[in-house]
Amino acid sequence: LEGTKIAFVMTEKQQGVYSISFRCLAGYDVSLIAQKFGGGGHIQASGGQIKGKLKASVEAVVNECKLALKDGEKCV
Repeated sequence: LEGTKIAFVMTEKQQGVYSISFRCLAGYDVSLIAQKFGGGGHIQASGGQIKGKLKASVEAVVNECKLALKDGEKCV
């Protein structure tokens, strides 16, 4: 998607347990986001895991992505 700086995909591995895969453009560090979800990886490609209801889990990940963006940028 044009203008996307940070993206993620969540895959349900078990009921209520989601694997998260993060990707980003140069200048961002998704490994820092992944660490907040028990994971890690590379600066531009990382992963983690989250447990809970889908809606709350997505909101938690989106909020962490927003925090990682620079002032004035939007999370897409």
